[in-house]
Amino acid sequence: MRIRALRWPITVGAFALVATLATPASSATSGESASLREQAESSWAAGNWAAAEEQLGKLHRQQPGNAEILRRWGLAAAYQDDYERALQRLRQARTLEPENTDILLDLARVHAWREDYPESEKRITAVLERNPDLAAAHSLRGQLAFYRGDLTAAAGHYRDALERTPDSEQARSGLERIRQARDAHTRWRFDLTHARSRVRIGDAELDWQETNLAAARTFGGPAAKRPWTLTGHVHRAVRVGDSATQLGLGGILPLLPNATLRAEAGVGRGAEFLPRSYWLVGGNWRLRQGGTLLGPTALDTTVSRRTYADGTTDLLGPAVEQSFFIADHGARLRTTLRLLEIRDSQGEWRTGYSLRLDSRLNRDWEVYGGYSVAYETDGDLVGEEAPEVRTAFGGLAWQFADNQRLSCTRTRQDRDHVAGWRRQEWRCSLTLRH
Repeated sequence: MRIRALRWPITVGAFALVATLATPASSATSGESASLREQAESSWAAGNWAAAEEQLGKLHRQQPGNAEILRRWGLAAAYQDDYERALQRLRQARTLEPENTDILLDLARVHAWREDYPESEKRITAVLERNPDLAAAHSLRGQLAFYRGDLTAAAGHYRDALERTPDSEQARSGLERIRQARDAHTRWRFDLTHARSRVRIGDAELDWQETNLAAARTFGGPAAKRPWTLTGHVHRAVRVGDSATQLGLGGILPLLPNATLRAEAGVGRGAEFLPRSYWLVGGNWRLRQGGTLLGPTALDTTVSRRTYADGTTDLLGPAVEQSFFIADHGARLRTTLRLLEIRDSQGEWRTGYSLRLDSRLNRDWEVYGGYSVAYETDGDLVGEEAPEVRTAFGGLAWQFADNQRLSCTRTRQDRDHVAGWRRQEWRCSLTLRH
């Protein structure tokens, strides 16, 4: 289960479904509905959204005209990242009760969760136009501003909420997070580490090491004006001995589960910093992080192989794809770095990498730039440092400083045998200017 840090607190106590349900036609139906209500309340309180969604769906089929059940049913889908289904149910609930502010604000929340900030802001504004003294709407606007990094505006919205409802816990906790962000110089950080592994399969020896992939979000001083930066460093070494060309995917996979993830939490972009998960899918090892402003969203390490007409087989890889995203004001940026090691049609080895930079603004993709470099590896090789790449779009500045030097030493007796080391390092930084 994955819950985004952006999500705003929603009461997990009693559903109040008993009062909103119409009286069933029979005692049997009444008993079934009561049991379902209890199960749904228990699942909701435990954060078991899949079970809650199933139980609320059954309740909805019994009481299709109940807007509160539809609202909760939609939120249960949203908490599982199914935003389209959530919006569909919330719109149905709004059709039943057009003036229900809880439904209107939930629509704004879900639009924010799917990173459609303009639509979220639009819906909050519509609620405040109808009821300018609604503290929940002011708090929701404050939380949205906090997520987008405008702490000054967020504090103002929270104070607006407290002026109208002095005991608003949501507004008070929001102001406390802003105070900590401004005064305590806090940060969030995560580190990804591969324990070093040395595996022999037949005559082949592989050594895999991955260290020091870190992302940090730091507040301090006038936090609303401080940039967010990410820096990363990866060192990878792979040694392949004789008969390496006979290795397939299975020879690499045992190395991947050695990965560990450590997280250190502080006051960050969202309300909380939540643990991240990692898992193995086929030939890919993935680290995913949801709800944070800045950081790696996926690290895919894939290994494949090619078989030639004469029966020899090459490893095509490791091919490493590293992606980042940064989201602010509806903009998303993604970089993809791929490393390739292949043998060409002449039997010569080539090592190279390509970089692709994509940006999305309001769901329209634009490619800013990219480059690809191939290194021939005949004997000893030291790759040239690639050029530095810079780009800017609006207030978003991106810089890639390629500090890597690829070095390979190969001893090739024939096209079936290869041995060598490859080391690769990279650093990049992303800065959002307020």
